[in-house]
Amino acid sequence: MIIEYYLIDPTGNITILVRSEVPVEKQPAIAELLMKKEPCAEQVGFVGNNSLRMAGGEFCGNAAISTAALIQLEKGAETGSEGRLLLDVSGAENKVGISAERISENEFICRAEMPKPISVEKCVLSYNSKDYDFIAVDFGSIIHFVCDGRMEKASAEEAIKIWSDQLGRDCVGVMFLDKESMELSPLVYVRNPPSLFWESSCASGSSAAGMALAAEQGRQIEASFKEPGGILSVSASPVGEIILKGKAKIIKKSMLEI
Repeated sequence: MIIEYYLIDPTGNITILVRSEVPVEKQPAIAELLMKKEPCAEQVGFVGNNSLRMAGGEFCGNAAISTAALIQLEKGAETGSEGRLLLDVSGAENKVGISAERISENEFICRAEMPKPISVEKCVLSYNSKDYDFIAVDFGSIIHFVCDGRMEKASAEEAIKIWSDQLGRDCVGVMFLDKESMELSPLVYVRNPPSLFWESSCASGSSAAGMALAAEQGRQIEASFKEPGGILSVSASPVGEIILKGKAKIIKKSMLEI
């Protein structure tokens, strides 16, 4: 069996998008094989007919942006042209509106109408007898905890797994946001297939950080988050309307024989 896939860079959050048809029950195993082959990759998604399903069934904004760029690439879009589509994405109740503008042979600027969060609320989580204050932004398939500060790296990696188990959530993110510099450090944990990454960028996590700021300030906000892989821009309102903007670069097309 030949698995065809693309390696795509949406703001450093390297993503594998599979173009071959793979049954859902086999996707986690295929994803693990692909991530072993492409150790730079942080996640795997499976692209169908205007649809995207992540290997863990979660929602991923960067993978959605990458899918829009890939579809425009396959259509042979000219430089300067912009295409819009409605994409069925795992973890999103409604279709996601995305536009992708080709700016060079392999690069696209994308805008995505992110799903509205189910809830945005303050919460306290404990680790090693210490309490941490967060704003929890729940997108259903993934919940992000946004905090103004840092944790020691090893402690954060252990804590996120503990919190995932305590909450019974398969996909959890912790977004460490420095509100003065607007630097965002995203940590994301997925239980199946198991993955734990300090991500180069996180679209849904950036959306969560934008929502946290909008909720705190009670107004529409425009924010550009400086992440390890580059900048993601977010427009967010207190009622949950979120627009995300970022770049996606097609690195290569390849295949895996299994």
